[in-house]
Formats: sequence, C-alpha cells, structure tokens
Amino acid sequence: MDHTVRVLVVEPSVTVRSFLARELAKDPAIEVVGTAANPLQACEMILKTRPCALAWDLDASNLVGMDGVNQLLSKYVLPVVVFGAAADQNHRMAITKTAAAKVQFVTKDPGDGTKAIAGRVDEVRKALVSVAKSPTKTTLLTGGQSCANKQPPLAMPPAARRNLIAIGASTGGTNAVATILRRLPRECPGVVIVQHMPAGFTELFAGRLDTECHMDVKEAEHGDKIVPGRALVAPGGRQLEVVKIGGGYAVNVRAGPPVCGHCPSVDVMMRSVARVAGKDAVGVMLTGMGSDGADAMRLMRDAGARCVAQDEATSVVFGMPKEAHLRGGAERLVPIQSMASQILALL
Repeated sequence: MDHTVRVLVVEPSVTVRSFLARELAKDPAIEVVGTAANPLQACEMILKTRPCALAWDLDASNLVGMDGVNQLLSKYVLPVVVFGAAADQNHRMAITKTAAAKVQFVTKDPGDGTKAIAGRVDEVRKALVSVAKSPTKTTLLTGGQSCANKQPPLAMPPAARRNLIAIGASTGGTNAVATILRRLPRECPGVVIVQHMPAGFTELFAGRLDTECHMDVKEAEHGDKIVPGRALVAPGGRQLEVVKIGGGYAVNVRAGPPVCGHCPSVDVMMRSVARVAGKDAVGVMLTGMGSDGADAMRLMRDAGARCVAQDEATSVVFGMPKEAHLRGGAERLVPIQSMASQILALL
C-alpha cells in the first residue's frame, strides 16, 4: 500500500516553486503531484491531482479565486502547511475560511526567493507528513469543538504550590498546545505561551483555543495579568516577558529583534520566567525545530522550576524538546497525550 503524502505546491514565483517541488520530492515520504502559481490554478490542480496536502506560500499568493479554493478545502478537508513571514488582514481572512483544513505554519527566514525558504525545507517536509497523516481532525483557526463538546478537564492537585506555567512551541505546536489546554481545568494557574507564528495568526489561534478550552485564552496585550483560569498567547512579531507585579505576575509585550531567530522567542519568555518566578513556575517545551528556549529552560530549572519536554515519538520535529533535554533544562520527556496530567502533577 502506498503511504506517500501527495503534495501540491502553491507558490507564485516560478523559481521558488520549482525549488520547493524539487526539494520536497527528495523525501521518500512525499510525492509532489503538481504545482500551482495561484489559487485559481490550485483549484484546477486539486481536482486533477487529488493531493493529500498543500504546501502554500500564502503571504505571496494572489488571493483572487480564494473562495473557490476554500470550497474545495471544505469539501476535501485538505490539510495545509502555510509558510510566510507576514499576515495582513486579507491573508487572515483567507486562512480563517479554511476551517475544515488542518493547518500548520512555517515561518520563512529573512531574504527573498529561495533564500527565504531554503533553510526551512526540512521543517516544511515534516509538517506536511504530520498534517497529512495525523488522525486528529483538528483545525487551527476556527470551527473547533463547541463549548458543549469540550473535553472533560483533569482534576487539580489538592496542594498546588506553583502558580505559573510557561509553554514554548514551534512546528506542530498548534496541535500540541491545544491538546494540553483542552484538558487543563478552569482553576489552573495562569499560562503563558510562545508559539512561533506570524503576526495576526496568533490572535486567531488564541480565539479558536478560547472556544475549546475551560480556561480563558487570549492573545497577550501589554500589562495583562497572569491569573488562574487564563492562558496568554504571545502575539506574532512581538516579544513577551513575564514581570513581577505586586504579589503576582503580568506580561510585558514589546517590539524587539528576533532572538534565536524568532519573534516571539521562547528564550526571551523563559529567561524572564526564570528571573522573576523561579520555583513558582512549570516549564514545558513542545515540538519545534532548532533550540529556541533550550538554554533558558535550563535557567528556569536552575532557579527551582520544574520542567518537561515533549517526547520524540509525538513531536512533529524533535529539535526544541531534544535540546531542552540534552542541555539539562527538561527533567524528562513526556508524550503529548500525558503532558496535561504531568503539568498538573508538577504543580
């Protein structure tokens, strides 16, 4: 039986389109069945080639014909790996309509043409295989579980002493974060999340989670307090730090350069948690490429925090969790299905 993932590449630049098709096809798990320069061509190619997933440079795409693509995505429930560096209102509206699709984001590197995606090809490959073969029918932006169908929360430990949970994630992290938050109870300590994602998408991501979770979930704004029952998602394109305020904590959301190649950066967030929260915190490192936050998680642990990372078997990319574990930050590796209960136990 053929287990390859049939991929359609949607990219307006003929140079980048050819490069992506060639590089993706080097993976024996992927068969590139066609390419399209814009959504109108994508409509035709989806019907002609019946791909399992789309690799889509949505930031640069001509949005004419997007409604037709959305109808096809809704009909065929095609998963999408979106790569890009920016997200204006038109792009946000467009991707929001792909509610039936599973979506993962890969942020391009600075630069133009093939230079912007060359260093991320392996990440795109792994994301494509993950979204195409995952049995979970999750969505990224809208159309999630209704309030009436929320998963039952886990029980809070009777003697919880820690009052802040810090989560870092990248490729594959949208599903991993959702898996955790859906099980955390309303009375859970406050959560801060850095998910590598462009500006605009983080607001939609937080909004979708808010409909699925027992906790309140929102995109973080400067000065937001970290309180029980609330999870704050760092906004794309901004750095987030945790600060001490009175007897509790709040977030400082600010402009800043990329750190470890990312803005928001897990490193920036976790260093601040180590500095101001120490033993009051629990740190969690989820699936993602690279090492963003690995050294900062070690600082958290040195300050008295309890820290864990996602295991290789359930990670889309075992980069960030692996480095967090190897550098002494993460005490142990945990399957994503068990992560929520592990977090509560560490409280």
